[in-house]
Amino acid sequence: MMSNCPWDSWREIFGLPNIFYCERKICSWIENPANSWSNLAYIVAGLLLLAKSRDKHLGIPLILVGVFSFFYHASHNLLSQYFDYLGMFFFLAVFQVLRNPGKLLPRLGLGIYANAGLRTAAWIAVMYGVALVSFPYQWLIVVFALWILFQEKSNFSKSHSLKIALGTIIVGELCSILDIKRIWCDADSWLQGHACWHILGGISLYFLSKYNEECPLQLGEGERISNV
Repeated sequence: MMSNCPWDSWREIFGLPNIFYCERKICSWIENPANSWSNLAYIVAGLLLLAKSRDKHLGIPLILVGVFSFFYHASHNLLSQYFDYLGMFFFLAVFQVLRNPGKLLPRLGLGIYANAGLRTAAWIAVMYGVALVSFPYQWLIVVFALWILFQEKSNFSKSHSLKIALGTIIVGELCSILDIKRIWCDADSWLQGHACWHILGGISLYFLSKYNEECPLQLGEGERISNV
C-alpha cells in the first residue's frame, strides 16, 4: 500500500474495497484518473435530464451516481465503495418507484424519494449481509437491474430508448468484466475498460430515464405518488 498519500488514512480506518480494477493507483487526491473522470458521463446525463426532460425525478439520482462513483475511484477505500453502490441502488430504486410503486408505500403517504430511500436501505442491508459471507456483493446491483428490466419486458417492442439502455449497459458490463479479468488492461492508459463502463452506463441510464418519460406509468383512478 502507498504511504503518505491523501487517502491512506481512510484505508487504514475503513479498509480496502473488495474489487480492484486495472488502472494503476497514483499518490494523489484522485488516485484513478480515468476511472474517476469518466463518471462525468453520469453527471452530464443527469444535468441533461434536469434541463430538458419533462419528468425530472431521475436527474438528481443520476447525478448522485456520478458523484459517488467519482468519490470511490478517487479515494479507493471500502467506505467510498459503499457510497458508490448507494448511488446505483438509489437510482434504480427511484426508477422502480416511478414504474412500479406498489400498494403499501403510497398508502403510507410516502413520496418518490422517501419511497426509494426505504428500498435502497433494504438493498444496502442485504448487501452488508452478503459481504459478511465474503460473496462478491457487487452482483446484487446486476440482480436488481435485471429484475427491474424484466418488469418492463412488455415495452421492449414499443421503446427504442429501452433497447438502447439495455444494449449499452450490456456492452459496458462486458468492458468492466474484461478490465477485472485483466483481459483488457493497460494500467497507465486513459482508455480503461471500467472507464468505458462509466461512459456507457451514463448513456444507458439516460435512455432508461427517457424511456420512463416516453412510456409513463398509468396509475389507476384515485392513485397518486407525491413528489418527495
